[in-house]
Amino acid sequence: MKKLLMKLSCMLALGACVALTACDGASSLAKKIEGEWSGNSMRVDRKLADEMTMTPVFRFERQGSAKSGELTLVAQLSVMMPVNAPIDSAGTSAVSATAAGLASVRGTWRATDDDDIDLTFDMSTLDITMDPDVEFELADVWTATDTPTTRTVAEPVRRAFIKQMHDGMNGALSRLNEIDDIRFNKEANSLSCKFLKQKQNLTKVYAR
Repeated sequence: MKKLLMKLSCMLALGACVALTACDGASSLAKKIEGEWSGNSMRVDRKLADEMTMTPVFRFERQGSAKSGELTLVAQLSVMMPVNAPIDSAGTSAVSATAAGLASVRGTWRATDDDDIDLTFDMSTLDITMDPDVEFELADVWTATDTPTTRTVAEPVRRAFIKQMHDGMNGALSRLNEIDDIRFNKEANSLSCKFLKQKQNLTKVYAR
């Protein structure tokens, strides 16, 4: 009986030690992650036929020594869609169109251990704006060369791009529920991590 009690005490002590270590790790991560972090361009969804990329900026805010807080994600968007336009009198036709946009959404974050953060987004705050000028890729049928040209698109085309951006971001945010494998460099002004099943590097943005 005495041996059983000793074994039970050891297990409880070990569990408390693990819990304390996890708590300390989460607190340390929350302190380090606070601020604004800029990422690299990445595919929003590798399964989408139309190519859509985003360049994310995360802003983590917390109160006092909390391990959680408010989150803002701002992302530069780029959406390329194929175009099947007729050949014009100059012997060219548009084969693709690329639009740029900006998405922003708010939510909350919580550090769960020393290298993982849980994310929750408020989808009602998702806002997307689009640059009215779209870059078309023109193919010359005579010289077999492609030439980019920028044009202000009509409202139906703009709406199609906006819908694509909304659909892409809705899909991405529904899957972006954590940032894991977070590793800070020695200077703590950049980190490596993984989200949306892709490795990413984030750089600390300092206020000027």
